Amino acid sequence: MPLTPQIGIVNSMRKAIHHGNASFEDIRNVPNVHPSGKDRSIVIYIWKFKGILNRGNGDNGLYAGKSITLGNRYTRHMSALQSDSKEYGAIYEIGRPAAEKEMSIFARFPTNTPSLPTVLQVAEQVAQLLFGTMNQDLFIDDGYDETAAAKWFADRLAARTLTSLAAAVFAKTGWKPPMGIQGCNWLSALTEAQSTMSLWLCRDVLDHGGNPMRVFTTGGRGAKVYKSQRGKNKPGKEPGLRFVLITGGRDSRGQVVIAFQIAEIESQDIKAGTIVYPIVEFYLGNQDIAHPVPYARLPEPGPFSDWSMLNKVGKC
Repeated sequence: MPLTPQIGIVNSMRKAIHHGNASFEDIRNVPNVHPSGKDRSIVIYIWKFKGILNRGNGDNGLYAGKSITLGNRYTRHMSALQSDSKEYGAIYEIGRPAAEKEMSIFARFPTNTPSLPTVLQVAEQVAQLLFGTMNQDLFIDDGYDETAAAKWFADRLAARTLTSLAAAVFAKTGWKPPMGIQGCNWLSALTEAQSTMSLWLCRDVLDHGGNPMRVFTTGGRGAKVYKSQRGKNKPGKEPGLRFVLITGGRDSRGQVVIAFQIAEIESQDIKAGTIVYPIVEFYLGNQDIAHPVPYARLPEPGPFSDWSMLNKVGKC
């Protein structure tokens, strides 16, 4: 993509970062924009906050974002950054008390860019990694209560994984994100659109016989335990506690729901309304390999050969 003021990385930004170790001041000195509400530019932008309330991560903050209507986005951000605003978000909580709040353009894109939504998503993620704008709270290993840990697991996992990949690349290229800043991005651009879906991890392990096998693990956001009415009117049956792992679309037949009963409620002290974080594993390998704690617990091999696959899915 040509590096012109209209398309690609803007020249002033390119000059500020071309040496590979741009400081906050280098980025701060990139010309600011103050677009009107009528500006419909398609851009990746950088918010620069100087003189913020220090939480131990630096006196300045950076935020990377994307917009297909720059003027509207700038207006909304400025409104939310006012001292009397109640708008929630890391960018506003960190940037609101800043002495200086300025926006610069990182890159511009034409309206006819092929696969524009995908291109912008990738470009925004690149900017987040280049400038180290992910919020430091996503990298804290402790200090979260159960509810917060379940709610933000996917966000923390995405930030850590992508940052780790970027660090490996930067180690070879020599690029260094700005030091001593507070990151104002909470959602990683590449996973933001899928933030309500489960993330799957893949790892190679050895089974009980020492044979290599591949395990897929997924852990979505927290699921709230609810009281199931199944068995309510049956003698000796009490409504159990369940949680929904996956919900799908709805048609004339109803909605696709995969829910699991929670066993041993008494010993786990789980009550209705509790947020639980489900972890599901899928074992990929020889058909004789079943998960040690299979969800299905169906007879093996059974009259249908694919029943054994259901026993590969289990809980940790």
